[in-house]
Amino acid sequence: MNAPSKTAKKLLGEPVDESYSRVAQIMRGIVPSVRSLGILTAEHPLGLPLSAEENRGRNAELEKQLKSGHYGFHKIQGRYGNFENPFFVPNINRSYLLRLATEHGQQAFIYGFSAYQATPSFDSMTFEFHRRADEQSRFGVVGTRKVFISAENEKDNYSKVDGVKFVIPFFDAGYEGAEFAGGTVLKKANLPNTPKVESLIAEIETALDGYFEHEKEGMAMWGTRGVVNTRLRQLRDISKGIIKEDSEYL
Repeated sequence: MNAPSKTAKKLLGEPVDESYSRVAQIMRGIVPSVRSLGILTAEHPLGLPLSAEENRGRNAELEKQLKSGHYGFHKIQGRYGNFENPFFVPNINRSYLLRLATEHGQQAFIYGFSAYQATPSFDSMTFEFHRRADEQSRFGVVGTRKVFISAENEKDNYSKVDGVKFVIPFFDAGYEGAEFAGGTVLKKANLPNTPKVESLIAEIETALDGYFEHEKEGMAMWGTRGVVNTRLRQLRDISKGIIKEDSEYL
């Protein structure tokens, strides 16, 4: 039996060894199907160093929750005081990310969101750094930025994907108000311009609008993600010629 493809892994909520270029596209806000992202770990609660075995167990529990919610995710690395193995999670909403961070005793997490619908030609992500002082405190946004930069020479406070280091400069005053100039939106060039394709795209957009507008959780969240993932898979299969538009699969 062949191993599942990257696309299949994403749809099943499995980790994907993704390239830095793909993660960078998501963080630039130029992937239309990705409206938000979260960067979160369950390791080192409140910054306290734990053993490698303890951290693996904590991250295993978080991974189980992400899979049960049908979230595709990327396992990345980073150093934020302690060396960590965060999850990079596309299309997670702020309230659920906050809940996970609280449940796993975290002191901080990163949330990013895109206004792609408002400016379909190009729009970057806005990143928020959420932090709390202790377990009794509430999370608050202590920094926002719209850019991320190379961190090749950084020895601390960086994220790393596929060997490439980057950082969101939340506390560097030189990047206050900075934005990316230009960019390329991923296009529907490989999709036929037909009513069926437009219908599938409209269904995805409607589902995503409701998901983020109402901050859905629980079964409502699970159902919405199921609709989006199914329609995305069908569009991918149409673009590759795997299925025809009049197939019973649709």
